[in-house]
Amino acid sequence: MYADNGGIQKWLRSWRALPTGQNNLKRTAHHSLQLDCETGVGLNDGQGSDPQVMLRWSDDGGHTWSNEHWSPVGKIGAYGHRTFWRRLGMTLKLRDRVYELSGTDPVKITIMGAELILSPTNA
Repeated sequence: MYADNGGIQKWLRSWRALPTGQNNLKRTAHHSLQLDCETGVGLNDGQGSDPQVMLRWSDDGGHTWSNEHWSPVGKIGAYGHRTFWRRLGMTLKLRDRVYELSGTDPVKITIMGAELILSPTNA
């Protein structure tokens, strides 16, 4: 039972896109983010039958945040499902980009890592 004292349990994870000091002061385009997590963990019915993960980001070190962007983790048995987001925008200060994942579905969440595809621009 993945609940908090009978209520909805919310989990939250945050991390910086790249370690501080690796910014070349050029604008950077963030193309996609793929979450490496255990998939196919949905429940048979009710909340959690199609579990979702929410992503949002901050370009000022966590002071303000983007809108929520939801992606499915995979219905029960969908073990080959990929959880990813595309078109994550651009940022001038790569060192200040912070990503945050969260969810409220009462399912097992196992996160092994994430892959961020980005590229510098000429600006």
